[in-house]
Amino acid sequence: MKIRRKLIQIIFRKCSFINSANSVEIDSANRLIDKFLQASNLEIVSQYWEAAGEQLARLIQNIFKELHVGENQPEQEMVEKTFSYFHPSCEVIAKNLEEEFTKRTKGYQFSKSLYTYDTFDSNIEFQFACLIDKIKEVKKWIRLLQWGDEIYILYGKNQRHYFPDFLVTDENGIHWLVEIKDDNNPDPAIEEKNKAANEWVNALNLELGEEARKIDKWRFLYITKGDMIKAHENWNMLKEICRV
Repeated sequence: MKIRRKLIQIIFRKCSFINSANSVEIDSANRLIDKFLQASNLEIVSQYWEAAGEQLARLIQNIFKELHVGENQPEQEMVEKTFSYFHPSCEVIAKNLEEEFTKRTKGYQFSKSLYTYDTFDSNIEFQFACLIDKIKEVKKWIRLLQWGDEIYILYGKNQRHYFPDFLVTDENGIHWLVEIKDDNNPDPAIEEKNKAANEWVNALNLELGEEARKIDKWRFLYITKGDMIKAHENWNMLKEICRV
């Protein structure tokens, strides 16, 4: 049934602590959906399937939190983070954004960035910064650093550190944690990193309370150069294409 598939997709996306590759957990999710559909008005659910999926996911999240599922996982602690004035030095500040791109050693000035200038490790990161700086849906953003800011996520069995590239706040107050990669990304751990990042934002929404969970105040995007081309500089389309 098409509606069941849509509901399961929402649950797996919202409840990242459920292993969508585990056949036992997939069967459990299917049984949960079947029970829900049997007790519901199918015509109403078909019309408002997205709201129904959100409600189911919130119910599962609340049960997860009350039962402390996953206590064998490393404990995640929510701490307040203040971005400091610290910023790596660069050799030159570009006069404008049209100058030829130079990684790391050249700083670029933007109107919506929290820093006075930003440096980048790749051209695709610079292109993304130019995009979010000019679209009206973005209110402010910051280029996350691997030093100074130290916002990192633990991933994989060995709990290695993963540093996303951007934090973007849109006009609706939603915070987007963003990872940018070229299309030919050689990183073999990218799936583990994306899964960990999605778990990170979901855990943060759980800690922030009912209102944050209701609107998914924190979300994660994995964006490639091809995605940016497909979206035609449209922020809403980019979110739909890239949300993990």
